[in-house]
Amino acid sequence: MLRDINYNDDNRRYLIVHVHIFTLGTLNTMVKTQIQEVKQEDSGKEAQEDINQDYNPRKRSSCASFLRAYKPYFIKNFNKLCGEKCTCGLCLNELNIEGDYFYDVMFNPDADLAESEVRSMFNKLIRHSAYVDMVLNQVWLQMIDDYVSGLRRMKGRVDEITDLTELLNELFRLLDETYFEISKQVNIEKPGVDETTEQYHRLITNFNKYIEAGTDDDEETNGLKIHSFYHSTPLDMAATVDRVDEDSVTFNIHPYVSIALQRVAVAFVSSPVHDDVFMAYADNVDIEKRKATFSSFISHDHQADNRRHVRVELSRMTRALIIGKESEAEGIIYDISEVSCAIYVRNVDITNFDPGNSVRFISKLPDTAGSSSMEIDTMAIIFNSYKQGKNDLNAYRVVIMFDKSASLHSELSNYILSRQREIIRELKDLSEVLPDEENTEIDRKVK
Repeated sequence: MLRDINYNDDNRRYLIVHVHIFTLGTLNTMVKTQIQEVKQEDSGKEAQEDINQDYNPRKRSSCASFLRAYKPYFIKNFNKLCGEKCTCGLCLNELNIEGDYFYDVMFNPDADLAESEVRSMFNKLIRHSAYVDMVLNQVWLQMIDDYVSGLRRMKGRVDEITDLTELLNELFRLLDETYFEISKQVNIEKPGVDETTEQYHRLITNFNKYIEAGTDDDEETNGLKIHSFYHSTPLDMAATVDRVDEDSVTFNIHPYVSIALQRVAVAFVSSPVHDDVFMAYADNVDIEKRKATFSSFISHDHQADNRRHVRVELSRMTRALIIGKESEAEGIIYDISEVSCAIYVRNVDITNFDPGNSVRFISKLPDTAGSSSMEIDTMAIIFNSYKQGKNDLNAYRVVIMFDKSASLHSELSNYILSRQREIIRELKDLSEVLPDEENTEIDRKVK
């Protein structure tokens, strides 16, 4: 098993768990084992026969020749597996994707890999079928088996496998990152509240006290806040009541909160008048006028507000390796604090990462505007691990707690503070309304 992880500044070179299927010692055994379910007796032989006249073991163009000839067999294999795994029968037909386009986007040897198009196509496939990961993995394995079989017959060289495996590694990376991007998207669900009851009507009517007070000096009405998040950074901003309707309330809000609500829609309203915290749904957000209309108020304990340590999302996708006693996994960091980290992992035996297990954590955090990149190699404890959710049957989120190292926590604290400043600058750029001399509460916290 791999024990090292290799990064460079743009985070594009890395070793992933998938790469073990390409090592010379295990290639033949693993491919034959997994391909038994999807054995295509003639595809590799016929494809190789098509390129015999162009084949030269000393030319690196042999992989490109194989890719040009292999298209019909790849599409055939993909459709066959889709028919077995997916209820629709043929995913490409259902999604109105031409087979030639499907193949050429990934494998056209005469054009550069169009990363945006690959991501877009993977996004469609993932949202369409929960089995696309399994289908693509098996079809790619069949492709490797056919290519290696052809090389054996033609007395090719081992190093000729490199071109194809590097291309497939890149596709694995893009598939993983597409799953990750989908997992980060907020699934907005309006709280189920009966807004016709007398109790709800009294709750809404009580917000009139904020209007009637007319001044921030009133102790009872001072302290109304909207709590939200942007890139996992908490936004606890003062608000005032603009209007109270029969089943909703319109607030004057901070522009930062309006930007955050465009992403998450659901926020927490801290109301001293009610002596309570409500989770509510933003039916309408007007960034220009700094207003948001909330409905579906429901009492909430607001556990997210009890975080002892601020968590932030990183500026770009950052991979991390967790190495346990019996296994290891590479994933993508969701967010990180000075004491913990949440990591998105796929296709792992999650029982090897039960809460309480000790692991080694390795990663390199990207630069921020005020801090250089930070390399971490430390021991940690699994705090929790759970199923990620829909669209991915094989994804988990693993939360780890770093060892109690004062130096590590101090370094991470400074890094997170720098990342918070970066996030606030982003919010300022998006809002384009705050002058430099206007210091808000959140600005002061991150200076």
